[in-house]
Amino acid sequence: MAQMIEHFEIFVLCKITFTLFRITFAIIVLLSFSFSLLVICVKKKTKKEKHPDSPPTLVTPPPQGAKLSWKGRQKPLVVFDEKLSDQSKKEKSVKIPKTVEESEKIVKVKKVPSSQKVCDSSASSKKRKSPKKKSEDVDELKTETERE
Repeated sequence: MAQMIEHFEIFVLCKITFTLFRITFAIIVLLSFSFSLLVICVKKKTKKEKHPDSPPTLVTPPPQGAKLSWKGRQKPLVVFDEKLSDQSKKEKSVKIPKTVEESEKIVKVKKVPSSQKVCDSSASSKKRKSPKKKSEDVDELKTETERE
């Protein structure tokens, strides 16, 4: 009889631990499910904020000398003032010559493949000679700047 009571107590303890295990497992599953739903909702909100359903219309700024007139909730209508628009056209037609200083000139350097580079025995290991002469490079740069 004493053994049956001990076996019964062990059985009850096992049943209690099993139900506790099931409850904790159910809680973990519910928490993970709610967390995944939360992540999905946050992603949708950030997508909506970044890419709204109706993109805003891109309105270019009116040219100089233009007056804006509004009618209700419509887009602004551009009304030109002839005097100001003529002045802006004249300003655009006048070309200002560009002065380029020697320090501001863009120098184009052609890369020479390493197979064509020749090492000079008298030069240090850092310096290398290219097969092209420097005077030819300078002449090419001068002709390019004169063309521009």
